[in-house]
Amino acid sequence: MRIALVTALTFLLLGCAGGAGDAVATNVTDASIDGPGKDVGHDVGTDVGKDAGAIDAGDEDASQGDAGCGPWTCSGCCSASGDCVEGTEDAACGSSGVTCVNCAAQGSMCELMACLNCTPFCNGKVCGAGDGCGKTCDPGSGCCTPSCAGKVCGSDDGCGSPCAAGSGCCTPSCGSKLCGDADGCGGTCAPGSGCCTPSCSGKDCGDSDGCGDTCDGDCPGFEYCNSSKQCACGPSPNYVNVGGTCLPSCGKLLTYLGLPNAGLGCCPNGCKAGTFGGGPGSTHDCTYCCSSTGTATSCQ
Repeated sequence: MRIALVTALTFLLLGCAGGAGDAVATNVTDASIDGPGKDVGHDVGTDVGKDAGAIDAGDEDASQGDAGCGPWTCSGCCSASGDCVEGTEDAACGSSGVTCVNCAAQGSMCELMACLNCTPFCNGKVCGAGDGCGKTCDPGSGCCTPSCAGKVCGSDDGCGSPCAAGSGCCTPSCGSKLCGDADGCGGTCAPGSGCCTPSCSGKDCGDSDGCGDTCDGDCPGFEYCNSSKQCACGPSPNYVNVGGTCLPSCGKLLTYLGLPNAGLGCCPNGCKAGTFGGGPGSTHDCTYCCSSTGTATSCQ
């Protein structure tokens, strides 16, 4: 009985182990053929390598396409299609981002990125442009160096082209300013530059002038339009209402008339010849208002 039981138990254990081993082997084999290991090893390795190459090429093309072929992006020369090439071929020769030169068409050959026995031509060109031989035109070669510092953008740069923003030129600013105000570039804002011209013709005191301020309207004499949109006299002591009429001081009258005022022209009986500003009733503080200069009185 004991022997039979041991035999059965041994058989059972061996059977289970064998089944598990087969299952494990089968699973491992399947995984090596169809499982993730195969897909990852083949697809990821291949695709990453492929994608990495595509990205590098794409980035190179994108950087050239975005910035364009020129001195800042190309150490060789720029082909007719805008691509940066080495610049060492006879049919495409040049350096520093100049336009490629066809040396072969000139009966020459490219050596050190320039056509042999080629005569540079730079007269009338902007310095930095190609010299026709694969190199650039440098100052002193007859080329022109643009100068825009202190100039208004849009004016001539000295080489036949307009000064553009970023070249050192100044862009006038007249938006929201009154015409006649400074434009920020040494000039004044003129109509059509974005400035505003006040318009008060036929408008009453307090009406908008069209430029963010108000009109004085038809306030009489020396009255002004106050914040309540009413004609008023003042402020005192420069202006005083006398019998319903707003009268200025002698000093304000002289300023209004553009006459000199040294403070010696308020006279009781009249003014010296050539100094008359106003007679009785023209100011609130003097019978006669006379212009004055220096230290001598203007009174008769």
